[in-house]
Amino acid sequence: MSEYISKVSNKQRKMKFVSVFLVLFIFFLVVLEAPEKIEAKDDKFICVVEYGGDVGPTFCNPKFFPTLCRQNCRSFKGAKGGKCVKQPKHKHIKCFCDYCKDD
Repeated sequence: MSEYISKVSNKQRKMKFVSVFLVLFIFFLVVLEAPEKIEAKDDKFICVVEYGGDVGPTFCNPKFFPTLCRQNCRSFKGAKGGKCVKQPKHKHIKCFCDYCKDD
């Protein structure tokens, strides 16, 4: 009878060892396959991006709504909107595409 008990306890020890090994193995697989953190400075998370250089007054003419700036940002750049900014000192007009909100 004592031999039977010792055989059973050996089996239980082996099963316990195998179970712990499998749990640890699966845990390490999950940890290794976890995705890396996404940094906030990634290009996908920038809201406002310049369309490109000095676009000129016709691109941002307020007589037309929506402006060519907004239309081109939405059509060609996939943005939600576009906004023209005039720099007072240099008299350059720049178009900025907004990927976060539509103004």
